[in-house]
Amino acid sequence: MNTRMWMSLDLVGLLLATMAGVSHAGTYYVATEGSADNDGSYDKPWPSVAVALEKVGGGNTIVLKRGEYRGPIKVAAEAAGTEKNPTIIKSEKKWEAAIVGGTGENPALSSDKDCPWVVFDGFEVYGAAAGSWLGGEHIAARNCWVHNNWGFDGIGSHSKGAVIESNLIEYNGQNPQFHHGIYADSDGLVVRNNIVRHNAGFGIHCYSDVKNAYIANNLVYGHVFRPGILIACSTHVGKNVVVNNTVVDNAVGIRVSGGNGDKIYNNISVATKSAVSLDEDTVGTIADYNLCVPASPHQGPHGLSAEPGFIAPGSFCYWLREDSAARGKGAAEFAPKTDFWGRTRPEDKAPDLGALPYSPYWADEDTSQPEEMVRGYWGWPYRFARYREIRDLWYLPEGEK
Repeated sequence: MNTRMWMSLDLVGLLLATMAGVSHAGTYYVATEGSADNDGSYDKPWPSVAVALEKVGGGNTIVLKRGEYRGPIKVAAEAAGTEKNPTIIKSEKKWEAAIVGGTGENPALSSDKDCPWVVFDGFEVYGAAAGSWLGGEHIAARNCWVHNNWGFDGIGSHSKGAVIESNLIEYNGQNPQFHHGIYADSDGLVVRNNIVRHNAGFGIHCYSDVKNAYIANNLVYGHVFRPGILIACSTHVGKNVVVNNTVVDNAVGIRVSGGNGDKIYNNISVATKSAVSLDEDTVGTIADYNLCVPASPHQGPHGLSAEPGFIAPGSFCYWLREDSAARGKGAAEFAPKTDFWGRTRPEDKAPDLGALPYSPYWADEDTSQPEEMVRGYWGWPYRFARYREIRDLWYLPEGEK
């Protein structure tokens, strides 16, 4: 065989090897009536996430159809995703697939600590020791309703680059010292656009090696014995950013312990004890442009203490009225580029304080409590009936985008 032919064969072999290494992510389906003998298509779904991952592995999207699924669901290391092709486990429609309970102290949803790039999206999660544990690096939990998990926390993570966003996290835990809505730390944590309320301990507890965290656009309320947001840095790593949160009806609004170079800007904090608190071990932390009730030395030289002007605080509607003292009082350089509803914040004017800026959609000439908003939010989810249409508070009508 001549040299040219050897070169051609080598080139073909290299091409085949390269093609074998290319990942082609697919979408597969799971349903309560599925079968392991099916092919995972929409019309022939598999019966569980475990079966799906066993058949196709990581780097794919597994969609759960409407129904209740017994937990726990755990993604093992061999089903890890990649940055380009994460392993996505999601509900076909938001909150219509429910993950119920677990075994012993296992969370309803979790991933191994050596299992990176996994996304849990859109589930209702309840009845387990904990709601969701994000074990590997770069894991995300988004669009989930995590409630009434009895033993530990709503969502937890101690892994680098975790993202917790756009979740409703409520009524989790029993112990007011140890069981929290969100319990997370490590490097590069992102917690944004969540509603966190009525959990046993703290609302958002970042402990103990949290650094470079970004805590933004969250509504946190109803933690009457503990802080709404606690940043506790036992190793003084710090450099965390807490910006544009609405933190109301907690014992303490925002507290930083052992901080170092943290930034606390554009928040609304209304508390029974202290609105913003920095302990004596905190150094280099800057707090400004905050609305604080009661008044706080950490509201900053550009901050204020005033009634914030919520639409209907008695009905837990913490959107701003048109005449709110918090309108246009923020620092644009620190504000997130988008607000709670995903709208781009204008760059040519100062932003509103808090997570939920004034929206003309809720403006009503005759009342400060628009009926649709109060009806959609008051009692939610106390009278929630699964599959009944309710208003998704993370989205405004198209005209308001």
